[in-house]
Amino acid sequence: MFRLIFLTFKGKQRYDEHQVHVHESPNNMLAPLMILALLSTVGGWLAAPAFLPGGTDYFTKFLQPVFGGLEGGGTETETHSLELWLAGVAVAIALTGALFAYWLYLKRPGKADGLAHSLKPAYNSLVAQVLRGRTVCGGGRSAAALDFHQCALESYRRCRN
Repeated sequence: MFRLIFLTFKGKQRYDEHQVHVHESPNNMLAPLMILALLSTVGGWLAAPAFLPGGTDYFTKFLQPVFGGLEGGGTETETHSLELWLAGVAVAIALTGALFAYWLYLKRPGKADGLAHSLKPAYNSLVAQVLRGRTVCGGGRSAAALDFHQCALESYRRCRN
């Protein structure tokens, strides 16, 4: 995500201004995006954990009748502590990714091309394995020839044995 942001707003221009006319999106594209942004913001606040300022955790209250008997073994304080730790870890990972993207795409833009070039054989090998179905379904069978559910079931069985 940060690669997209850095290359879009801080990266070099990749088009000729005389040949391309840059303009705002038409209303039939802009209006649905604005509605989705508004609904995402409202939905995010409705599901915000209680430890955030203004967090009401309506989503947990909504699901309480369904999952009420499946509470974890810990007390409310332990659960709250775990929630804070997990939120902290998620923020730390996101900030690490942002700093890495800043370093890779803004401070040393040539490094990204070199890294992509050096990792291309590994990427091609992984893509070839997935396309041949060896990573997921094993053997020489093609993933396209198998139903996805059957493929997942076979992988699960193989892991269990």
